[in-house]
Amino acid sequence: MKNDDKKAIYGILKYISQIEGTIERLNLTQDTFSLDYVGKNSISMCIQTIGEYANDLSNELQRKYNEVPWRKMIDMRNRFAHGYDSMDEDIIWEVATFYIPELKNYLEKISKDLQKNE
Repeated sequence: MKNDDKKAIYGILKYISQIEGTIERLNLTQDTFSLDYVGKNSISMCIQTIGEYANDLSNELQRKYNEVPWRKMIDMRNRFAHGYDSMDEDIIWEVATFYIPELKNYLEKISKDLQKNE
């Protein structure tokens, strides 16, 4: 694995933490999420940045951990970057509250693997 992979994995984990913190700090629910532009914009930017980091990962790492939906993460980033106004708030909320915690579990395992290989 390249050092850039480690940087990207740690970056993704950082933005996952920011999503979790935003939801907790603003006490967001699915109902309040669509009304809170600060929370919505913060979470959306974090998801976009996670996709950017995923795009920076080496093919080797993506193949080794092929259970992680790298392509979907990158595609989500592209949808945010090129069509933000068309993003469905329900999908953003689902990503933030369902897929992000699942992704965190995968990346914590990958992070441990990377630390072992140092």
